[in-house]
Amino acid sequence: MVSGATVASAAEVFQVVTGSDKCWDVPNGSKANNAPINQFQCDGSPEQKFVFRDIGGGFFNIVAAHSGLCVDVPNGQTGDNIPVNQFQCDGSPEQQFEVVYGGGDFVNIIARHSGKCLDVPNGSAADNLQLIQFACDGSAAQRFYLYE
Repeated sequence: MVSGATVASAAEVFQVVTGSDKCWDVPNGSKANNAPINQFQCDGSPEQKFVFRDIGGGFFNIVAAHSGLCVDVPNGQTGDNIPVNQFQCDGSPEQQFEVVYGGGDFVNIIARHSGKCLDVPNGSAADNLQLIQFACDGSAAQRFYLYE
């Protein structure tokens, strides 16, 4: 496991694990724009690997390793409960994230354009549940663990 304080190199590949021990996952290895970023049972598949690309200023693009597409908050929406997808990397702020060490080996991942945290809705452990952005509240639903 790697703490957020150590996510500092130009590009590192991680499996991102939720507080319920599920992995970020792009269903069925989709390479399509707007495919959801879900949580799913960790299986080590390529669609569960994400590249954290340092873009400077403490921000990262998070890129699905299998597709080369960026984690994206659609259309730069700033509200709560906005589902998170993968989309062609375009340098927009809704594809830029701050990785903040939260203590206890977890990180919070905060969208630059909205200041909101990536979140597992209601902290559920269900498979195929799409991640959202939500007001940062310190809950376990917003804690992620990075494994190389």
